[in-house]
Amino acid sequence: MAVFAMAQISIKLLPYAASIIVVVWGLAHLSQIKKVTGLFEMLSPDRKQIFMMAWITHAFVMIFIGELVFFITLNHGRDLAFRLVVFWLSAVFLLALGLISLIAVAKARIWILKLDPLIKTLAAGLILLSLLV
Repeated sequence: MAVFAMAQISIKLLPYAASIIVVVWGLAHLSQIKKVTGLFEMLSPDRKQIFMMAWITHAFVMIFIGELVFFITLNHGRDLAFRLVVFWLSAVFLLALGLISLIAVAKARIWILKLDPLIKTLAAGLILLSLLV
């Protein structure tokens, strides 16, 4: 009985863990913007600016998804249908972003970039696992 109760508590924490992972990863993206744009010195200033805007947008999207899942979970899912829709859409969106990242960094020599699809897939998996159990 105690094991079952502990398992239920652990499952309820999965969306929190996923949201924290995604928010921290988004903040990590923001903190490294100068280093990352420095890797692309050969780009024209316009292209560098476009790359920087895309990088920042990507970071804020991750932060938003993490916050959304966190606050929906914090609300204890009073509206179960709304929570299910938000969690499914967030997980699918994270998986889509992870797939895009996987394709984009497949040939990258910078190993830290290869963590991006893994982290997004992990967070999506935690969200989906919390729904399936």
